[in-house]
Amino acid sequence: MNGYRANLTLLSALVFLSAGCGDSKSGDAKTDSTPVDTIADTSQQEDTSPPKECTDSNEGAACDDGDNATKTDLCDGSGGCAGTPYSCAPGQCEASSTPNGTDCAVVYQGTSVACDDGDNATKTDLCDGSGGCAGAPYSCAPAQCEASSTPNGTDCAVVYQGASVACDDGDNATKIDLCDGSGGCAGTETLAPYPSLPVVHVLDGNKDKVLNQADIDDALVQCGTGCNLHFTSDTYVDVQMEIGSFPDGFAMYGDGYGVTVLRGRVFTDVFWEETLVVGSDAPDGVIIQDMSFDGRILDQDPFLLYDASWEPIQPLNQLSHHGIVSKAPNLDLREDGIIRRVEVHDYASWGIGLRESPGWVVSDSIVYNMGCHVVDVPCGPGWELLPDVLPTTPGRKLDGYGIEVLQNSDSVVVKNNQVSSVTKIGIQVYGEDSCDPKGNTPRGTTIENNVVTSSAGGIVLNGACEPTVIGNIVTGSIATGGEAYNLGNGFSCAGKTANDLVMRDNVSTGNQLAGYNIACIGGNITFQNNVADDNCQGNSNKGDFDFGRSASATTLGEGLTITGATNLTPSNCFASMYVHGWNDVTITDSTLQSDQAHGLRVEYGSGIDVRTTTITGTGNNDARGVIIGNNLADTYVHPSVSVTGFATEVEFYSGSLDDGDHVAYCALESSPPAGCDPP
Repeated sequence: MNGYRANLTLLSALVFLSAGCGDSKSGDAKTDSTPVDTIADTSQQEDTSPPKECTDSNEGAACDDGDNATKTDLCDGSGGCAGTPYSCAPGQCEASSTPNGTDCAVVYQGTSVACDDGDNATKTDLCDGSGGCAGAPYSCAPAQCEASSTPNGTDCAVVYQGASVACDDGDNATKIDLCDGSGGCAGTETLAPYPSLPVVHVLDGNKDKVLNQADIDDALVQCGTGCNLHFTSDTYVDVQMEIGSFPDGFAMYGDGYGVTVLRGRVFTDVFWEETLVVGSDAPDGVIIQDMSFDGRILDQDPFLLYDASWEPIQPLNQLSHHGIVSKAPNLDLREDGIIRRVEVHDYASWGIGLRESPGWVVSDSIVYNMGCHVVDVPCGPGWELLPDVLPTTPGRKLDGYGIEVLQNSDSVVVKNNQVSSVTKIGIQVYGEDSCDPKGNTPRGTTIENNVVTSSAGGIVLNGACEPTVIGNIVTGSIATGGEAYNLGNGFSCAGKTANDLVMRDNVSTGNQLAGYNIACIGGNITFQNNVADDNCQGNSNKGDFDFGRSASATTLGEGLTITGATNLTPSNCFASMYVHGWNDVTITDSTLQSDQAHGLRVEYGSGIDVRTTTITGTGNNDARGVIIGNNLADTYVHPSVSVTGFATEVEFYSGSLDDGDHVAYCALESSPPAGCDPP
């Protein structure tokens, strides 16, 4: 039995060996075709590891010279081992790269390191943290006055179109638009304001560049029932112009600021006329645009300036009285006019005056040097020191006004203008004491996004109904002749009505007196998000935000809502905010800062409610955070009001809590009095 099993085992082994010795290219592909001898015998495999030492007989054998700055080390046949020297320079996205005897050991830059991926069509190239560099793809599209615009890896490399290539400057008031060779586009000729009406060119008959009355009359005859009256470059008008009725519409226009100059004429020593009086009974009204109006007159006998004993001192050149005036009594001739992109300067009184002119728009214009009466002497700082020009009224200054809206001129818009160097008021609305139906007080005036600098009074509402004053900037107002209500202040309404006034998003800075002097008759005033800074530069008893009505006023103001009033820096005024003579006042979300005196002073009135307001002082020992003054009823200052930095945080006037008064100050009281919260 044991011999049988041994023979069977030997037979199985022979069968196995026979199957393994077949041809590897045939038979079952899954059969192991490795020769038996290669499996069993490994004694003849080559040893490729570096020798322990180099000898004279193993030249070319791999070895290790122990120097990481070499690689491919080989025996030299003389017992030595040497490699090929090499170095590693880090790439732009590698912080370091060090030889290790084989290649380079690299430490990569972080992902926020700038690099250059070599592709001009990408920019803001950054390392990726793995040694790579990639940028953000971008493209360049040439603008209308660019011949090409090509990515350069940073921005766009531009080649400009030539100066004669047509383009579109986006201004509907110009035509023949051409590239300027530097990427810009501008129109070379002004479009007529009324495209449907003919253009009549005012021609200089005797070629002296000064238009006379005959030149004007000839052009007006050609206008017929309506036209666009065009003044070309370098034409000057030395006559007074009064334009009559054109039922189809009338416009006069030039080629831009500083090109066409209209000069008025003084007819007598004491009677000064307007340069231009225009009107039309067309549905769309009158348009005046792209012109300059210069009030100086250089070709007539000058006035003499007299001293106090009436001795002549020096001659002064004359000024025309007004620039552009719309004031004819026929209201139908005055409606819906437009004055835009004009320059008006050096007139004795108004630059632009609108009387009996409902619906007019004055926009994008420049008005300056109004009331100045010495040629080549700017108004600016110092003009208040100039002597008087009229010998018949010694001591009186010329009253210059930049833009003025007067009676019977409802729904006028004054926007985007620059007014500077005016001896009286930059922009004024002038009417009566009440909003009666007679129309003597302008209604619905909008004053928006204007800049007024260096005037005696900035923006003044001297009789206005439902005015809106938004987004204006006033700076540098200088009071002359004492602290009159409307002079020296940035914004002012005093002495007359300003019912339903909305004043918001304005800035008043660097004025001699108050930033805002709101002492109007009437009420229902909304005062929102207005800013004051560095006002009260002279000695003043004003508040920066001054709502102080005259003590002699027989009635109190009714309805005043103040939200978001802000001092950018500590106020130099008598008080940051002063409220005097108002009923139904709400003050919220304001930031008041005071350096010289008080934060908030309230007196005379009832229904005063102060909340969520921050009042900050600079530590002046004489300053009070809040003063609760005389003759107040139902006045509340709530716990949401923060008062810091004052020697005295709250002060009650002696005797202010008379019988019948109900005053509660809650912010600083540990035990608030009864009735601290209003019912």
